[in-house]
Amino acid sequence: MAYFQRITKLNPNIKVKYVSRKDNKERKHFDSDEQQQAVIAAQKIPSIFDIHNGKTELVLNEFPAFLKAQMEANPEQFDELKADFRMGKFGKEVEAELVEILTK
Repeated sequence: MAYFQRITKLNPNIKVKYVSRKDNKERKHFDSDEQQQAVIAAQKIPSIFDIHNGKTELVLNEFPAFLKAQMEANPEQFDELKADFRMGKFGKEVEAELVEILTK
C-alpha cells in the first residue's frame, strides 16, 4: 500500500478511499450499491478497485499478479514469498504493476 499511497500523492487524478472490513456493510462508505457489493465480495486485504464510468472493477486482490505467478510456480516457497512481500521486498515489482494498472 505504501507505493499506492505515494502514486496517489504524485497524481491528483487518482482518488483513494479506505474502507475497513468492519465498515464495509455500511452503505455510507460507498458511491453505489455495486461498489459496496464488489468490496464485500473481494474479502481480501488489500483489494484495489478501478471505479470508472459507474463501473467497479477489482484490479488487485491480496497479492499482485507477478507474486501470484511466482507462488503458483513455486508452491514450496509460498510462505517465504508471502513474508517477503509483506516486508516490502518486492517494491519495484509492486510499483511496476501498480503503474501498469493505473495507466491502462
